[in-house]
Parts: sequence; C-alpha cells; structure tokens
Amino acid sequence: MNPGRANQRLPGQSLGWWPRHGGKFSSIAASYRRRCVVAPRPVSAYPDRFQSADNALNPAHSVRRLLNRPLETYFHMSRDARQRRVEELMDLVKLPRTLLDRKPSGLSGGQKQRVNLARALAAEPDLILCDEVTSALDTVVGAAILELLAELRRELGVAYLFISHDISTVRSLCDDVMVLYQGECGVRPLQHGAQPATARLHPQADRFGA
Repeated sequence: MNPGRANQRLPGQSLGWWPRHGGKFSSIAASYRRRCVVAPRPVSAYPDRFQSADNALNPAHSVRRLLNRPLETYFHMSRDARQRRVEELMDLVKLPRTLLDRKPSGLSGGQKQRVNLARALAAEPDLILCDEVTSALDTVVGAAILELLAELRRELGVAYLFISHDISTVRSLCDDVMVLYQGECGVRPLQHGAQPATARLHPQADRFGA
C-alpha cells in the first residue's frame, strides 16, 4: 500500500487508486466494476459488516439515503423509481414512511434493525447473512424481528444463514442447524428437531437435538 497515493496492491495486481488531488477510481478490471455496479448481490449481510445495528448505520445519513445507496449501486433506476422502491422497502419491514427523513439517532433499536434489514433486501439477494441480529434487543423486540424474518422468507423466498449464540433463537427460525465449538463442528448439520448422530463435542449438545 502506498499511503501517498492510496494505492493498494496484491502481488502483481493493482486494486485501485485515488489521486491526491481528485480524479477517477481506476485500475480495477472493467468486468469486475460492471459486475459490482449493475448486478444484484446473491448474498447480503444483515447488519452490514457489524453485529451492532448502531455501528452498521452511518449516523450522518437519513434512512432515505441509507436505503437509496444500494439501489444506486446495484441497479439502473430513475430517481422516481428509487423513491418508490425505498417506500416499498419500508413497507416490507413494517416501518412508517414518516421515518424516512430521520437519522439513526432518532430511531429505536428495533427500528434500526428493520432499516438494516431493508438495506439487505434492497439488493434483492438470494441469501441474507444474519449475524446476531437479536442479541442487542430486548425479548419482545427480538421476537418481533424473528417474526418479520419468517414472514419475509415466506413472501420473498429469501434464505437466511443465521448466526447466534442463542440456540432457542436459532431453532425458532432455522430448518437446519450446525453447532460450532472451539473451531470444530460439535454437532453435524441436522434438520430441525432431528437427533445428531455424531460425537457430541459441545458441552450442551443435548439441547440441540431435542
């Protein structure tokens, strides 16, 4: 990496650079740029990059801008079409459209998670990675988020890879379960309600098969 030019390189390959005094982001293969800009993502992360809903949302941006960003990035849509889609996303996650011009500081924890979910849905993914999406929420709000996820799965046909330390939360939503313990699969992938047939490495493995 060259700090003076913000130039990042892998062996023999330039990833891109941004001239100090302005210019165009370049040195990335054209085919990759086109794929990043126009192709819907098959996988979305929820929350995006962070487990915390607070950290996943830019505090300086309104909900409207947060939801517009993936639409601008992955689809060729007019401004009016983006506005309609943003409103549809708010309806999907059961948030009032009156929240669109609020910033994250004006939202509750549950509302922030719903905004994060709307952002993930905006890319029209086949799979959403759900990383500890209820861990920072109280029981009632967390249950409402799980109900919403189940409803969206039925309506949209989207799949989830659900990551959690709370096995009861996992079992309430997931069809298949894999338990990891100390870097190993402590209980093999099993269908919901099935008894694991392999060695039980996890100290509480009995809870996972009943």
